[in-house]
Amino acid sequence: MNKSVEVRLVNNLPRSKLHLLIIQFCRLFFIVCLLLLMANYEALATTEVNIPFAKDFGADRKIVAGTNTIIVLYFSAPDCRYCMKLEEAVLKPMLKSGDYDKQVLLRKIDWRSSAMVDGFTGQRISLYGLAERYAVKVTPTLVFVDSKGREVAPRILGFQSADFFWFYLDRRIEQSRLEILSEP
Repeated sequence: MNKSVEVRLVNNLPRSKLHLLIIQFCRLFFIVCLLLLMANYEALATTEVNIPFAKDFGADRKIVAGTNTIIVLYFSAPDCRYCMKLEEAVLKPMLKSGDYDKQVLLRKIDWRSSAMVDGFTGQRISLYGLAERYAVKVTPTLVFVDSKGREVAPRILGFQSADFFWFYLDRRIEQSRLEILSEP
């Protein structure tokens, strides 16, 4: 078909058909814009989340004081492949979601490190000493403590998969919070 004939056909369309054509174009434009926004959102959503390292438990104590927020001590090792799996499958998504922000203050501890941090009592302690204090024998280990550093729920040792881990994590968080609420 000749181009001039096509143009004439479009120009000869009744107003209602031309109107429908414009609406379809606008819909297509809207869908393309929406897809571009979603692609941009995907790029933003994949930003890296870092698990905060333990530095100052005195400051952490002040953050959770007077609340039923618990501190989760995450004992890990840089070469622990199960730690890496736990971080990617559970801990980073947990932080990224924001769903646990009012319930949990997560702190990562390299259990073999001699780095010094301010402890719960205000004294300096090495991360290795902290691992000894809590008798951590394997990584990863999650220890649930109150603002004084007292363990308030059974710890979680190791990681195989995220299948049931979320259930156990939520259960320990709830147990910890109930224990803190029952404190005098």
